[in-house]
Amino acid sequence: MKDLQILILAAGAATRFGSPKQLASFRGLPMLQHVIDAVLEAGYKPWLALGAHRDLIETHDRLTLSACRIVPVALWEQGMSASLAAGITGIVSSAAHSSGVLVLLGDQPMVTCQDLLRMVSVIEGDREQIVATRYPHASGPDTAGVPVYFPKRYFADLTRLKGARGAQDLIRSQAHQVLDLGGATEDVDYPEDLMRLAALNKETG
Repeated sequence: MKDLQILILAAGAATRFGSPKQLASFRGLPMLQHVIDAVLEAGYKPWLALGAHRDLIETHDRLTLSACRIVPVALWEQGMSASLAAGITGIVSSAAHSSGVLVLLGDQPMVTCQDLLRMVSVIEGDREQIVATRYPHASGPDTAGVPVYFPKRYFADLTRLKGARGAQDLIRSQAHQVLDLGGATEDVDYPEDLMRLAALNKETG
């Protein structure tokens, strides 16, 4: 699926984590690097939305960003919606041909190439439908989220989003498929989350 664009959101300040979590060490590498490597291994060149810690991330000696297309997020304080809007605007303005965008988070270091290829396979079955993933610890109406695929017809809607919820309301309001990727959807908000994932990784590794 050569016309698929992949956008990694990593623009937040990570105030709950207490430091730039994108650079926190996980399995010997910065957490963000694991997400980038999964995208590259799957055969795609990622778009990377950076904001609060852009300078630190771009100059970090253990991050390899040469294959990434950097998208500055000037309004990163407005939440995930600003990152999505900036990323989609960057993709559209580049004139890159796209059937849609697969959105990933820079704080989901458990995602693998195999997870992404599985999503791509599902997306190819119906390129005009949103494909979201199930959060393992969530319940109720907000169980579907990132990684998530949006067909191109939703690009304008994504650029108009407001607030920290990102595209959650858009997903809920539209027909969508939910894919279970298990631990790949685990994200990191606090240092203890990273410790838990590290322990989980040892158990499954």
